[in-house]
Amino acid sequence: MKRKADLWDYIMLLRPTLMMPVWMFLFYGHYAAKFRGSLYGIDLPFCCRFWLAMLSLTLISATAYIVNQIFDIETDRINKKLFLLPEGIITIRSAWLYTAALSVLGLAIAFYMGREPFILLTVIWITGFLYSVPPFRFKGRPVIDMVWNGLGYGFLTFLLGYWSFSQRIDRGALISSVPYILAVFGVYAETTIADIEGDRRDGAITIGVLLGERATAIVGAVLMLASVVTALVLKDMMAFIPAAVTAIVFIYTPFVPKERFLKSVKFAFRLSGAIYAVNIGVHYPIYVLIGVVVYAGMKVYYRSRFGLNYPSLNED
Repeated sequence: MKRKADLWDYIMLLRPTLMMPVWMFLFYGHYAAKFRGSLYGIDLPFCCRFWLAMLSLTLISATAYIVNQIFDIETDRINKKLFLLPEGIITIRSAWLYTAALSVLGLAIAFYMGREPFILLTVIWITGFLYSVPPFRFKGRPVIDMVWNGLGYGFLTFLLGYWSFSQRIDRGALISSVPYILAVFGVYAETTIADIEGDRRDGAITIGVLLGERATAIVGAVLMLASVVTALVLKDMMAFIPAAVTAIVFIYTPFVPKERFLKSVKFAFRLSGAIYAVNIGVHYPIYVLIGVVVYAGMKVYYRSRFGLNYPSLNED
């Protein structure tokens, strides 16, 4: 019997775990504007602008995640994941209405904040749709898929965080974003390796499908090294430290024997996410608190709703 959706189902449809990297780069942008890449800032953003920006970004990002689930519903049904739409707990019609409401509210908040955040958030909203919706569906187009993720996370989200402190997007903001864009490029390339077989079956030609496992791992390592170099040139230690640690792991990955290669790839990109999160969490303890709340809330939800141990730190 189909289970009726409740409030928590609609919250989980927003993919809270995927919000963590979105919020992370917002914090990185705020930090770059306030502390200029030094390692000596510990902060709690008291400014209302930051939290409004975070709220609007959350709503706009959520629309992209819901639309992605709508268009991937058959794949999710086959893979027995993200049960809310495939099992009909939330109907497609309800998901579209939810997306429309979130879009209106998110863009209204952006408009209230001012011209620059409204432009940034509108572009984020548009790119989120283009990523999943045919005939564009950039998630399945090689190189574009990687660029789209780098621009969405490492550039636009970073710039929004930068604006939330400085109230302007200047040349310094654009230059400061470069190491983060390159880092997202590198990490995203690495993540596509784990999904190569599934993407091939779905007809998606990601950068991993296009180049193959080893070549994509090399591309990821080169991009992460580029992030290290640009961070050094810009004297941005906040960008340098996580990129340098991640680069060491990424450089090793292409040379791992075949029987351990995929496991090594997954370890590499999961470790990179943890390193970047810990790095910003040291300077923004509230980010860590948010992460703990999200993780604990999802554990309770998935255990009580579906009897699953998710999310798990030991996922294959």
